Amino acid sequence: MKELWLRAQKIAKADYEEQYGIGSWDEADKYEREDYCMSTYENLKKENNLAKLNKEDKTMNKRDERMETLKVNGVDVGKYFNLTLPSGETVRMTLENGIPVVANDDPILNQIIEDGYVRNTKLHRRWVMAQMFKMLNYNSWRGGQNGYDACLRERYSYQYQFDMMLEEVRVISKLEGKDDETFKERTSFFNYEVVAEVCKHYMDDLKKYIGNLPKHKCKGVPYKRLNGRYGDMFEVDLYKKVYMPMELHIRKMHSNMVTNYSSLYKELKAFMKLMIKLPYNTAKSKVWVDAFKGSGAYYTLKNLTMYHGCNIIEEKNYLPYVTNKYVAGIEATNYVKSKLDEYRGEGWRYMAMLKKCIADNNFNFEQRMKEIYNK
Repeated sequence: MKELWLRAQKIAKADYEEQYGIGSWDEADKYEREDYCMSTYENLKKENNLAKLNKEDKTMNKRDERMETLKVNGVDVGKYFNLTLPSGETVRMTLENGIPVVANDDPILNQIIEDGYVRNTKLHRRWVMAQMFKMLNYNSWRGGQNGYDACLRERYSYQYQFDMMLEEVRVISKLEGKDDETFKERTSFFNYEVVAEVCKHYMDDLKKYIGNLPKHKCKGVPYKRLNGRYGDMFEVDLYKKVYMPMELHIRKMHSNMVTNYSSLYKELKAFMKLMIKLPYNTAKSKVWVDAFKGSGAYYTLKNLTMYHGCNIIEEKNYLPYVTNKYVAGIEATNYVKSKLDEYRGEGWRYMAMLKKCIADNNFNFEQRMKEIYNK
C-alpha cells in the first residue's frame, strides 16, 4: 500500500502541474494536495482490485447465448465471465494464465483505446472542493481584501480563465455522446454561449488595451507596438490583421459550423493562438466568473452531501410563515442536481446555496480534513 501511495503522489503532482502550471503543486494548500492525492490513490486502488477479482459472473447479457452455443459444440468457455463496474456497465473478462484480463472484443476497452476517455462518474471532482475552500478562506497579504473574490482577483491571472476554459471544453468533448449525466453537469456551466461571450469580452478589453498604448509614428503614419506575434502594427491595419481573424472564430462559435464540443475546442484553441496577452490584473469576464463560481459551488455541494454528512435546508415561504425542509443523504445530493436547469446561467445561486449549506451545517473544512487524514 505504501508503494501505491507514493505512486499516487507522483501521478497527482503531474496531473496538477499539467493543469495549473509547473511549480503550482508546491504552492498549493496542504489539504488541497492531500485531497488530490487521496482521490488518485483510491482510483489506483480500484484498478488493483479489478486484477484480483475471481471469475464470478455477476451479470448476464446477450453474450451468454453465444457461450451456450459454444458449450453445445464442445468448446471450453469456463475462462470467460462478465464484471459489473460501479457505474453499472458490464465489462467482458477472460482468464489468461489464471489472471483475469479484459477481453479484446470488449466495447468499453475499445472505446478507451480509441479516444482515451475513461468513464468514471464516481469521482465527483473532489479536488474542486479543496480549491473552493482555499478560495473562500483566502486572506490577502495586502490586507483588507479577503475571501473568494479577492482570491480570484489576486491569485488567478486574466489568462487563467482561457486556459481553464480550454481544458474544460476539451474534457466536455470527450464526454459528449459517452457520459450523458456528467456531460449535462459540465455544460450547465461551460457551454457554447459562455465560451463565445468570454471571447467577446476579451475583444472589448483588447481594443481598450491597444487604444491606451502609446502612439508612435513612421513617416507620419501612426502605429502601435504590440507584444507577441504582431510586433509593430499600423493603426489602419489593426482591424484587418488583429481584430478580424479573432472575430471570425467568435462568429463560428455562434454559427452552424460548430456542431459539437470537439469543433468548439478547435475554434477556441485557434482563437487563443491569436490572442495578445493582457495585463495580469485585467478584470475577468463576468460570464466566466459566474460559470466558474457555479461549477465550483456545485461540485463542492455534491461532495459535502455525499461524503461529509451535510444536509440541505430548503426554505419555503408561505406568507406570513417561513417553513424549513431538511433534505439529507442521497436526497440532498439529488436536490443539488435537480437545480441544474433552473440555475443555468446563474451560477451565483449555487454559490449562495453553498454558503448557506456551510453555515447551516456549521462545517469547518480544516477541522474536517484533520479528522480524515489524522486517523
